[in-house]
Amino acid sequence: MGRRMKPKETMAIALLLVILICCIMPVVAEPVAPDLTIEGVVLPYFPPVMAIFPTPDPVLGYGINVTVANQGTADADRFSVSFDVELEGELMPVYGQKKTVEGLQQGADEILWFDFVPQDFGNLTLIITADSDNDIVELDETNNVKIVWVIGTIGGDVDGDGYVGSSDFSILAGLYGRQFISPPYPSADINWDGYVGSADFSMMAATYGQSI
Repeated sequence: MGRRMKPKETMAIALLLVILICCIMPVVAEPVAPDLTIEGVVLPYFPPVMAIFPTPDPVLGYGINVTVANQGTADADRFSVSFDVELEGELMPVYGQKKTVEGLQQGADEILWFDFVPQDFGNLTLIITADSDNDIVELDETNNVKIVWVIGTIGGDVDGDGYVGSSDFSILAGLYGRQFISPPYPSADINWDGYVGSADFSMMAATYGQSI
């Protein structure tokens, strides 16, 4: 009969087998590349309602705040971020914009501002795309787009139903006298000055009974 192996010898052989397997198996390295995403979009108003007529002065809050981030495992070189608008599913080139980010380190983010002065009624789709020109090879090429839906309507239509009436007046009355430090402002703040007051009431009165 053959010699029976001792427990220590068995353990030693098992350990050698583990070492051999580890040496033979290929080592899979973590992919190294940027991953650009649109982390947030801050509108100067509460969606889905957007009052566009009468048109307030753009300094009152038409700037749209977009945060682009690099969640990858490497720094990103120069790339573009685009802002596009569709009306009822049709691209509106007049609103299109593009900005350049000179570079973005791994784990960093950057805030961009896009001016948006809409002059159309209806369902508006805002499409913000990181690396819109495909300049960067990324870990994930499917997470570059952020979509926001808003409704283009007349000033005073604070509930977004396309008609300026008693329900809009009730919403404005409920917020009358309220002040808001920074965007997003409520739709009852029709002139987007951060305060719901007599100016907003006058603008609603001017369009009362109208519809889009």
